[in-house]
Amino acid sequence: MNKRFLGIIVLFVSFVGCTQRTNTNKNVQIEYMYSGSIENIHIMGVVKKVFEKENPGYELKLNFVPNWGVFRTKTLTSITGGVAPDIIVDGPSKIYDLYDRNSLYDLTDFVTKDQKFQKIKKDIYPPQFLEVGKIKGKYWAIPAWQNPAVIFYNKKIFKDAGIDFPSDKWTFEQFTDTMKKLTKRDENGKITQYGFIYALGWLQGLLPLNATTVINQKGTEVILNNQRAYNILKWYYDLIFTYKCTPLVIKGQTDSMMQPHQVFQMGRAAMLMGGHYLKRELLKTKELDFDAAVVPKMNKNGRILNNSVFWMVLNKGKNTEGALKLLNYLAGVPFQEEMCKVNSDVPILKSIQSSDLFLRPGEKPEHAQAFLDSLKDPFFGERCLSDIFTGNALSLESAFNQKKDLKEALKEDAEVIKKGLNGMKKEGKLDFENF
Repeated sequence: MNKRFLGIIVLFVSFVGCTQRTNTNKNVQIEYMYSGSIENIHIMGVVKKVFEKENPGYELKLNFVPNWGVFRTKTLTSITGGVAPDIIVDGPSKIYDLYDRNSLYDLTDFVTKDQKFQKIKKDIYPPQFLEVGKIKGKYWAIPAWQNPAVIFYNKKIFKDAGIDFPSDKWTFEQFTDTMKKLTKRDENGKITQYGFIYALGWLQGLLPLNATTVINQKGTEVILNNQRAYNILKWYYDLIFTYKCTPLVIKGQTDSMMQPHQVFQMGRAAMLMGGHYLKRELLKTKELDFDAAVVPKMNKNGRILNNSVFWMVLNKGKNTEGALKLLNYLAGVPFQEEMCKVNSDVPILKSIQSSDLFLRPGEKPEHAQAFLDSLKDPFFGERCLSDIFTGNALSLESAFNQKKDLKEALKEDAEVIKKGLNGMKKEGKLDFENF
């Protein structure tokens, strides 16, 4: 054989062997796509460094999408396009949506058998939190973080008016009466200070306070147009248009194009109903002396909206084994502690919820325990209504724009949602509980 030709063969074999060794040593990539506040970028930057150090051979690819709407569109297009991330995070309604699309990895063995997760599972609070990710007896998502609604209140406004601060014994009637008393007007009748402002954005978030929802507990019957729903929404409607002690908030903004928490920060509202995530924003106004209290319920059996999100592993991702490793890390102490350090959201682990790292003694609000007390009677949101409700049921919004009667609007929206649920029943998609 020609020596020159033999040399070329040896060189080629050496190159191939070198290439194969390089590929073998290459880190396995885990892709995590997420949204939320900008602080999440910092949190995940820290997580990436620690996770990769503790798990040699893995590379964590982070894909942050700042807008939730864009994030959800990107999730679906990545799945259909064959480039799905390994893990995503989203709300309860999206669990069922992605389950329905056959896009979720079954986490039942992980939740029930993984040794590391068994320790985590015992610490998750509230205890029913984990069950939200369960459909047809199997687990498809696990809790990530949560934001129960609370009442933030301006202590100076209360003191100046000679009114006692809210307490855990505060009734719904006292709550309503106080917001009326704390509404101020100038000599021309123009409102200079509101008694209350609602920051949760969606009207159906008020329903649990009167022990009702859009659909029933089993997810089989529309109850949006029942008397309880009407009573709580009429209460809010009257606060806006009759007593004028709270402004109308549409798509997260008041008529002055300000976000609700900004109105509160300026001292133009005595109380603000919102989640823990607002604490970080309120602390930026150093002169604002505020505290927190549990939201009073209209009905003794009422519940408080817990705006929560969940981790889901996509079955079309490229690295399920690595995704489960990351899932254990995210649900565990390191991630949850890192979240507390930037005043982000309420952690899922009771051991951290009760720690100084979360409660932050010496920092406002003084009664941070209110966030934890609000977890005792949680409502995690409607699990199947994202498309049915927001896409078609618009009469309720028209009622609050004073273009339609409230009772008539509830009836119309209930019919639209009922039609959507009946369609799901026919397709055999409706066997889950509406937490």
